[in-house]
Formats: sequence, C-alpha cells, structure tokens
Amino acid sequence: MAQTGLAHTCPGEATPDQRIIDDGVQTSAWGENVGDYSPTPDAWGGVQMIEKTMLAEQAPNDGDRKHLLSTNFTLIGVGVYVDGNGTSWVTEDFVK
Repeated sequence: MAQTGLAHTCPGEATPDQRIIDDGVQTSAWGENVGDYSPTPDAWGGVQMIEKTMLAEQAPNDGDRKHLLSTNFTLIGVGVYVDGNGTSWVTEDFVK
C-alpha cells in the first residue's frame, strides 16, 4: 500500500478474502480495514490516530467503524508499516 496507495487489493495481490483463505484460516465472515496517517513521532501514535479516525466515521461511510465494533468477528490480524517518510499504514483483517 505504501507504494501503490491506500487499497484493499494492491496490484498483483489476491483479494482480502483469498489472502485469508490462503493463510489457512477457515471463516464464515470476514472484514478488512486499511488506513494511513501522516508522519507522527512514533508508529504507535500513527496507529492510534488511524483507529480514532475510524471510530469517528459517520454513516453511510462507516464500514471501518462497523468492523471495529462488530461482535461477529472472533479473530483479528493486524499489520503495521511505517514508511521512510514516517507515515503509518495499518491493515486489519477480521474473521469469524
């Protein structure tokens, strides 16, 4: 994402549901959040701002918020990357 822009599927990459399946996770429901935040003094600060922004989403554009608050999901995988400019990038995959 840091090279191609904020997206659920980057060029040449499988879709989120296929990546989850390829990792051997059996699921009956899934969701994914992706986010980025401009440079912060540390990666954790960037992650906190991404989560704060997602939780503040308003309908009808509140898919990330709904994923975070859903009681349907039982597992989560989180990836954090900080690029050379200090921008934090986060991917969260949720499954049931």
